[in-house]
Amino acid sequence: MPAPAAGGPEATAVVDGGASARARAAEAYKVGDYAAAVEGYGEALREASGVQDRTKALANRAQCRIKLHQYAEGREDAAAARALQPDNPKAWFRLGVCEAQLGRLHEAEAALGEASALRPIDSAVAEALADVRARQAEASGLFSWTDVYNRYLVNESKPLRSPDGVAAARSDDTTVLYPLGAEPFVGPVRIGLVEGRGRGLFATENVRAGQLLMCAQAVATGENDKLPDTIAKAMARRPDLKHCVLNLSRGTPDSEVSLPMEELIQLAAPRRLSDEGEEMGAEESDAQEIAALAKEVETILFFNQFGLPRVNVNAAPIEVANDPGRSGLWILPAFMNHSCLPNVQLLIVWDCLFLRAGRDIPAGGELFDCYLESLQPLQRRRESLLSYGIRPCLCERCVLEDAVMDPEEVASVIEEATKASSNPMAEAADKAEGAEAAAERADAVVALALEKALQEDRLSSKVALPLPKAPLKAQRMAMIREGFEKPTDAAEQESFERQEALHRILLGGLANVLRGHAMSLRGLNRYVDQFQAWGRVANVLLEVIPGSELEAIVHLEALSAQLLATHLDYRIAARAAMRDCLLKHHQAYGGGIEAFRVINTQTFAANVLDGAAQMWPELVKEFGLPADGYDATALCARPRPVAAAELRAEGQQPRPKGGFVELLKRRTQAMCETGQDAAHAGNSSAAADTPAEGSQSSAATVASTTNIGAARGTAGAAVRERGEAPRPSSAVSIASTELGRAASDCGAAPALDTASVEVGYQEAAEDVASFEVLPLSERDASVTVVVRLPGLAFSAEASLEISEREVRIRPVRPSGPSELASLHCGCSACEIV
Repeated sequence: MPAPAAGGPEATAVVDGGASARARAAEAYKVGDYAAAVEGYGEALREASGVQDRTKALANRAQCRIKLHQYAEGREDAAAARALQPDNPKAWFRLGVCEAQLGRLHEAEAALGEASALRPIDSAVAEALADVRARQAEASGLFSWTDVYNRYLVNESKPLRSPDGVAAARSDDTTVLYPLGAEPFVGPVRIGLVEGRGRGLFATENVRAGQLLMCAQAVATGENDKLPDTIAKAMARRPDLKHCVLNLSRGTPDSEVSLPMEELIQLAAPRRLSDEGEEMGAEESDAQEIAALAKEVETILFFNQFGLPRVNVNAAPIEVANDPGRSGLWILPAFMNHSCLPNVQLLIVWDCLFLRAGRDIPAGGELFDCYLESLQPLQRRRESLLSYGIRPCLCERCVLEDAVMDPEEVASVIEEATKASSNPMAEAADKAEGAEAAAERADAVVALALEKALQEDRLSSKVALPLPKAPLKAQRMAMIREGFEKPTDAAEQESFERQEALHRILLGGLANVLRGHAMSLRGLNRYVDQFQAWGRVANVLLEVIPGSELEAIVHLEALSAQLLATHLDYRIAARAAMRDCLLKHHQAYGGGIEAFRVINTQTFAANVLDGAAQMWPELVKEFGLPADGYDATALCARPRPVAAAELRAEGQQPRPKGGFVELLKRRTQAMCETGQDAAHAGNSSAAADTPAEGSQSSAATVASTTNIGAARGTAGAAVRERGEAPRPSSAVSIASTELGRAASDCGAAPALDTASVEVGYQEAAEDVASFEVLPLSERDASVTVVVRLPGLAFSAEASLEISEREVRIRPVRPSGPSELASLHCGCSACEIV
């Protein structure tokens, strides 16, 4: 994507042999000294006598301030330029850039819309407007998930939008490893107080499983040992950020009593908070203050930081683990309290944390995250939670496990599984057999312990979870679970379902034993056993961490095993597994079938992915799944070929543009029959430079839309430039030209009779160029263009040849001063020469 203003301020001609203030400012801009350029354009503004000069000085100073990230000041300059000259597209464009950088998306869209109306074929304006609309979609909870997950899976540092681009909220992203550039979003969430737990997050409306609750940006991400200093330096520059970070929990009741005064969207985008001290710079701040802040931040990070993921994209399916050496701080998500049965799941992509509901949550229900590795037995979880000041955890899972399971027996099962997997002398088949024995024992231990606890009625007074009215024997449960028997009536069915849910929750502490068994079957060609093993793990995760990325990956493993077992029969044999996999994948990642394709390109064959795409609309209709994303390409609308849109005054005719392509366009459109398709073309950017100072005559740059009815054949799609960019000398060049489809079936093939047009730049009467099209035969595929430039005693001639795939300009006089190019369409069959 182009920079906020593609190109810099215009340059002016040399005045009386001395450089004007505006010329000096333009030179400073050219060498990157934007502060000096701001001063120069300020001087030029004070010396300006006319409206046009004042407008140019203001618009150019706005561009310099954009480069300096002084968006508020740039906004004032651009707004003043717009007020002086309402039909100046650069003023509107740079105003829109500043509004977008300041997060004022509605105002940015309005300003860029005006710029688009004035320059309807300007690609830079069109891209900026599309980017602002994309940010508006993201601010409402709709994201381009294909773009997000392409960055999640690929080790590259290219954000969704450049930190220096028109859509980035701020440019100070040095505190994060990689800024994703996504717009923050806060859904139906509020912060409240709850007795015994302090502050927490609550749903403000009924939330369905899989619904996106927020997209929060990090204060900072990085290596664990460097993170406190990074955050402390940012806090020293930004008082509001400092207040927000110091208000986070420190594991004590006293630190949980006050609610933040900031709006939730500010807490979700902390790097946008005020930076009153940024001019001084953190390196010049008091070193002792930063050291003291860093020490305080260490304590805050211990209770609030989130580990970054480490994604293995070479695995199929992908493998995700916590990175022990890197982490980050997110303010709004840090207000969530802990539960070993969480109802939300988070996914971190670069500096953005996406939070989704893992279960259906009623209005007013609290959002719970799991602070630790959830697939651990009770004793290990309690030891980990002690460091957070939680002693003991009284969530429903911990209470159930404490009342039912024997810690020593659980430890014995884990030890057996560890021995089976770590024996270096055992063959893979022997390891699988040992892992299977450990998994069977884990299931039996849980089943018998639960049966005993229900018979002794140890749960009714302790556990708030639904209990079976008529508990079943462990053997009866196994027969119904494996499908050998069926419940006798509805009452037994209900008891089975409730007891099975308790069974799965208790197995959560031994889930890694079950996973070890499933993983041990890889490479043994025991696909049916592998499918059943992964299915058992999936059943446990459904109760313990539903909607998690791990649950989605386990379902991918199960689907892969069944597809291999059934020779990729996804239509019948693996249909149920495919449905479950798609639903769980969407619940964890969002994005529907598009995200499924991006994440699983290496996992499944193309025909399987196509089958999933055919099945997805049925699931959307069956379960009423709402759209949660937008199509990025749909927002990137191509420039509109509106001929008269440059003029605001009603009834005023547009001034003809220069260039032989424009001349051909006007002549052909006037003479061809209706029904031909309009073509699109990129125009020179609304922020592009006019020719540099000191040149005696301006470069005549042709950039337009062409519909050539007199040409034979059909022109290709995109035609791109070949050769160098326009030089600051008298030349004719072709830039960003795009030919639409010519109406080859049109009967009209008019002759291009002699005509000429004069073009002026910066309203300088002496800078004019004339173009003359010499007529040839009526259906000839080439014409001759004679270019006359000021200050030259001779003309440069060139022939224009049009074929189905290219436009080629050949010089008649090789020594002529024309910059000539060969233009090709963008199809794969052509190469840019």
